[in-house]
Amino acid sequence: APHPKFIDLTSICPENRFDYKRIHDGNRDAVIRVLLSSNEGGISAIASAINPLSKKIMLGTLKESGIEALLHDRRIRIKDAVLYAEDVNQQFSRVVIAFDVPAYTPVIYFKSKGKEEYLKVVQDTAGDLVFQDKRTPAPYMSGFYEWLNDDKPTVNSLVAERYASLFLNAN
Repeated sequence: APHPKFIDLTSICPENRFDYKRIHDGNRDAVIRVLLSSNEGGISAIASAINPLSKKIMLGTLKESGIEALLHDRRIRIKDAVLYAEDVNQQFSRVVIAFDVPAYTPVIYFKSKGKEEYLKVVQDTAGDLVFQDKRTPAPYMSGFYEWLNDDKPTVNSLVAERYASLFLNAN
């Protein structure tokens, strides 16, 4: 016999379904507006503009000019290789810029050409961009991989430049 306080959870139905994508996309749009605004609000302006339900905000995919703006005078260390913007444009088919909330730390995903994987690149304590992990369609992360692989808006080089100055220069 079931416990006397047992209730069937299928009978509890939320009035409105939780739409995480809508919240995320609204946050992304707000962040891009802040990045493109002329005032210098920094991270605090971004923090005040977003809904804290998002734990990661993916701003979008970069074109070649965006990659060059992002990595201007920067390099990325992936295992033993050191890559510059030209190398990234040759070796990767897609670059997605993002950041974690509430730490506001940058995360950049690089899709390897010819492979079903994204390389996750973060900033180390010295401020260098370094490879941290892979994101693949493996069962334990297939949902995140699909979300990462979905079409994302392309962000222009000005957004990439402001992202770099705010997130990469601050840490």
